[in-house]
Amino acid sequence: FLFFLLTNRLRKLSEDVQIFKEGKYNHRVEIKGKDELAQLGSTFNEMAKSIEEGIQKLKEADHQRSQLIANISHDLRSPLTSIRGHLETLLLEEKNISEREKREYVEITLRNVAGFQRLVEELLDLARFESGQIIPEKLLFSPAELLQDVVLKMRGQSDSHDITIKYDPDPNLPPYMGDIGLFERAVTNIIGNAIEHTPEKGTIKVD
Repeated sequence: FLFFLLTNRLRKLSEDVQIFKEGKYNHRVEIKGKDELAQLGSTFNEMAKSIEEGIQKLKEADHQRSQLIANISHDLRSPLTSIRGHLETLLLEEKNISEREKREYVEITLRNVAGFQRLVEELLDLARFESGQIIPEKLLFSPAELLQDVVLKMRGQSDSHDITIKYDPDPNLPPYMGDIGLFERAVTNIIGNAIEHTPEKGTIKVD
């Protein structure tokens, strides 16, 4: 009778493990008693929970990667479409457009090429980060002062779009331990995107 009880619990534990193995990652072992089999079941449940959480994180990362690829594809397609359109116009309407218009088309094309190049470089940097080729150099710095510097640096770009950037540094903002160059680049990209997507005479508030 004792042998039957022991083997029955072992068989039940084996069945639970098999269910988990078949992909039902939320399945858990029912714990009864406080002996070695109960401890084994408890250990299995902890391992199963850890595996389930890991799988969920992988799914979230895969979803984020898919979104990133979709966003990058869209961002790359926009300047390429503009570049192609302006070049085709120059070729087809060369005799019908003025020199001033030709120059404007070339200038717009060059801006789009520069934007396209920036996107490609950022994509390459992302790949280097993921492969561990770029290691952030962490130093203590004042994010309030760095933000102030970035806002001043981008004042010319915002003025050319007739956009106002409002930023009042918070004196109580604590120092931050991080890579100054990467932090500055991130903030510059964010404010740059805001300038591109804000209508003329609009206002950008950095808070």
